[in-house]
Parts: sequence; structure tokens; C-alpha cells
Amino acid sequence: MEIDIVAIDNDNKKLIVGECKYLNKPMKDSVFYNLIEKADSIKGYDDYDKVYVLFSLNGFEDRIINLNKGRNDLILFDSNK
Repeated sequence: MEIDIVAIDNDNKKLIVGECKYLNKPMKDSVFYNLIEKADSIKGYDDYDKVYVLFSLNGFEDRIINLNKGRNDLILFDSNK
């Protein structure tokens, strides 16, 4: 299991986890769901709020863009913007 980015904010009790993908196509929502599973396996931070950050070279598929609109724990970074 690999997580590209992990940061811990002890003051605000947040666990920030991120995934970077440098593919020639937009990122799929499955990357987000896989990241959730990976983050849940990190021991010792069960009482921390998780923030998920995704970095994509070529944008995101519509499903993950729409998913992001309803969440405050997901941040998308697109190199095209």
C-alpha cells in the first residue's frame, strides 16, 4: 500500500492524505475511493478528520468532479488550471 502524501495537523486533529497521478487521461473516481481505503488503514488517527487531496496531470473525470461538489473533505488539483 502506498500513499503519496501524508500530513498530520495535530492542532486541528486532521489527517491529510494525497495521491498524485501523472497519467495521459483524466483521473477516475476509483483513485479517490482507493485513497479512502488506504487512509483508513493508517493506525493511531481514528479520531482525526481526514482530508483527501488529489493531484492530476490531465484533469478529472466528470464523476469525481461532481462528487467533489458535495464534499468538504476532498480537494482536487489539476495541472491544466
